[in-house]
Amino acid sequence: SVPVSALSAGADVVVHSSHKVLTAMTQAAMLHLKGTRVRPDRISKALQVLQTSSPSYILLSSLDAARRHAINPANWLTPLAAASAARRGLVKLSGQCNNCLTLLQHGSCGSEESIEGFDPLRLVVNVQGLGLGGYAAAEWLEDKHHIVPELATAQVGIELIIKVIKPCSIVEPMLT
Repeated sequence: SVPVSALSAGADVVVHSSHKVLTAMTQAAMLHLKGTRVRPDRISKALQVLQTSSPSYILLSSLDAARRHAINPANWLTPLAAASAARRGLVKLSGQCNNCLTLLQHGSCGSEESIEGFDPLRLVVNVQGLGLGGYAAAEWLEDKHHIVPELATAQVGIELIIKVIKPCSIVEPMLT
C-alpha cells in the first residue's frame, strides 16, 4: 500500500509535482491547501506574482487526466508489483556482492516512530559499496538498461540513486 498523503499526515500546504509521480505532462503540478493556518488569499496573491496570466490548458487538462487516472486503484497494481520485484532483486543482488548495495526499506532507516510513511514506489539505493558514484551508477543504468533514475547524488559516504516507479513507467523488465 502507499503511504498516507502529506495532507492526511497534517501538512497545511502541499506542492504535488504531478509530472513526477502521476501521468501529467512535464511542468504540471498541483497546490493543495488544508486547514486554517495558511490563508488562501495569501497563497493566491503569491501565485499571482509567480504565475502567468495565460495558463496552459494542455497542462491543466493533463492534470485532470492524471487525477482521474490516479484514483483508480487498478492503475497502481502493476507499478507496485514492479517496485516490489525490483526491491527483491536489489536485495538479492546485494547479498551476492557482499552487501555492496544498501536499499532504503521500511524499518531500515531510523526508528519506526521517526518515519511517518514509506513510499513503496520509490527505490533509494546507496551504491557506494560498488565503488561507483551515484552519477556513474545512474549513467550506467541509463546506458545499459534504459533506466533513468529521478535523482543521483555524489556526496562522500552516500552515493545514492533514486528511481520512482509510476503508472506510466515501463515496468516489464522489472517483472521478469
